[in-house]
Amino acid sequence: MEKVFAFTGIYSEMEQQIASALSAAYQIPVYDLERNKGELVGDRVILWCFDHLVFFGATYMETMQEKFEQYKLWIAKVLKNFLIEEIHLVGSIYQEREADAKKKSVFQLQQELEKYLCKIAKENQIPVRIYQTPYLEFGEGMPEDGDIRSILDLRIQDFVTWVNDRIPSYFEEYPLLLCENGNSEVYSIEKESIVKEIVKLASKPIQEDKECYQLRNDKTISLSVYCQERLRLQYRIDSRLDKQEKLGVIDRIFWNIYQEYIPKFQLKPEEKKKILYSINEHIDTEEVEQNEVPLQQKQVLLQNGKELVYYTVGQGTPILIVNAYGVDYKAWNPLVSMLSRHYYMIYWNIRGMYDIEKPGEEKDYICGVMDQVKDIEAVIEKEGISKFHLMSWCSGAKAAVFYNIYHPEKLLSQIFVCGEFAPFEGSKPYHSKFRENIQLIAELIHNNPKMLDFYMKIIHNGMFNRPIKDTEALSGNYIYEIMPAKHRECLLAPFSIKETMVNFLNMCMEYYTYDITELLQQIETPVLFIGAECDQVAPYMQSGFASSNVKNSQFSCLVSGTHLVILERTKDVYRLIRQHMKYVVSLEGGENMNMRETVKEYLLANVIHDVEDLEDNQQLIDSGFIDSISIVKVIIFFENEFGISFTEEDMAPANFETLGAMVATIEKKISEKDRR
Repeated sequence: MEKVFAFTGIYSEMEQQIASALSAAYQIPVYDLERNKGELVGDRVILWCFDHLVFFGATYMETMQEKFEQYKLWIAKVLKNFLIEEIHLVGSIYQEREADAKKKSVFQLQQELEKYLCKIAKENQIPVRIYQTPYLEFGEGMPEDGDIRSILDLRIQDFVTWVNDRIPSYFEEYPLLLCENGNSEVYSIEKESIVKEIVKLASKPIQEDKECYQLRNDKTISLSVYCQERLRLQYRIDSRLDKQEKLGVIDRIFWNIYQEYIPKFQLKPEEKKKILYSINEHIDTEEVEQNEVPLQQKQVLLQNGKELVYYTVGQGTPILIVNAYGVDYKAWNPLVSMLSRHYYMIYWNIRGMYDIEKPGEEKDYICGVMDQVKDIEAVIEKEGISKFHLMSWCSGAKAAVFYNIYHPEKLLSQIFVCGEFAPFEGSKPYHSKFRENIQLIAELIHNNPKMLDFYMKIIHNGMFNRPIKDTEALSGNYIYEIMPAKHRECLLAPFSIKETMVNFLNMCMEYYTYDITELLQQIETPVLFIGAECDQVAPYMQSGFASSNVKNSQFSCLVSGTHLVILERTKDVYRLIRQHMKYVVSLEGGENMNMRETVKEYLLANVIHDVEDLEDNQQLIDSGFIDSISIVKVIIFFENEFGISFTEEDMAPANFETLGAMVATIEKKISEKDRR
């Protein structure tokens, strides 16, 4: 009987690295047990388990817990059906500091898994080895993922930038107060070092029923001290620890962000065995570059005779963006830059701000919600897209909802970022100041040109749009209404001339005539709602209401976020979208995956494990991103699910050397079958 390593699923980059390293070190086949069950009967199996849990907010926590329970049942079934010689669990060195009896955390689920595996292994007389590591998987394989201090670096950088954009002199006058309740002691070790140590230990036979190794260095670091050092050395900002009740408005913003994104944990007590080894004091983080997006400009001729200019970039499953009224498409570029590595992005400036964009250039015509729906239809027809994800921001929401109602068969999912869903029953407390004064604004447009000029000046040049110097005026929601100077060009175009101002206000008034409550209740596709806690334009309660009316929806509110989250919290929005996409793929599964656009998405999510910077021309096997067994699995999967057959010519190594070649080969076979 052959000895094999069997993984209970290979998803994250770390799991992929361990699988590849084990295979290379011991020349033993490595199988993904989820997709190779039938091949391992009769083999001597060394089972490797991972928790597959990600530390990023609580958006998908219910789904995570449900899948976790299924995972435990599946492991029990595996032990009955296969000849398991050993069980290896890669877990965490940390545990929950303040357990919530009502709501389980990721750390609590990890501990449950550890206890469950030990119990079931003992019942089956199988030795188990646990590797407790300080590696925390924070989501999407971005450069700062996996190291808690690097996560803090990102949060500090975003926070300091956010404050400086609004109150440039604040940190010259005041120190930042850090809450003394937020401290944790952590280890931080390079992922490669952890993998190397695990592979080395795997060669040793398990001597006892249970062995536990803590893979760590011999020094812990205080996160509070680390925050103070980073603030002082990198930003020249003084800070000190203080009681929570002493925190000011700015201090509380950072504290709220810290509580949301830094897990509350502590070190587990040492067990019988531990591994100590030296690491560098700190791993420098490389920021994800947000380069100029290499857009392709295209045009589509609309039914009204007008030409709509739109932009595309990237490759993969399409995501079409319905922009907010009056916002320059360039406001999306930071997020599009990240998403275009995995998806084909489509977006444009909403039509109707200028009279020349209207049918017949009629001055009184309002390009309303239905015009935006027709524009979406025209672009999709021009692109020849059969299935796609639909994403919108602010006043793009209602056109996106109507499109779903008219064309549900075309949508894989929907994403609403800070959507404006009013009016609805009981919505008045959740209206923005702008929405509250819509009748007054109508009077300005139609009856009082002089006051309209005055209103334009207030909006375009007023205090609420510029950084402030007087920090004593800082109170309530004032800071969240400030428009950073660097975003003015993208966001304030409607208020620059009277023509665009009048058209913008007319479009908004038309927008507010639609109550879409009943339409939301008809949506069947998976939906992600992203709100922002301090949004003064489309308060997050509107997104919460909308989410409660959609059958299959998730709602996430970004702590201390403003309406500008796609510009100021780009990475947080990106990660939520990527989590949502994985959720959508898991819902579809193999049985329902019948569209060509899903091929690359499937490969990245299930085979090549979402390597963040993987290009289409990247060598896969030579670079360790995939092994020969995985390629065989890919062929078997697509043959079974699509009823296609790969010839010897199709299976030439050159057709599977790169991601682009693999996708092209599979799509070609699907197309051939479709034509038959």
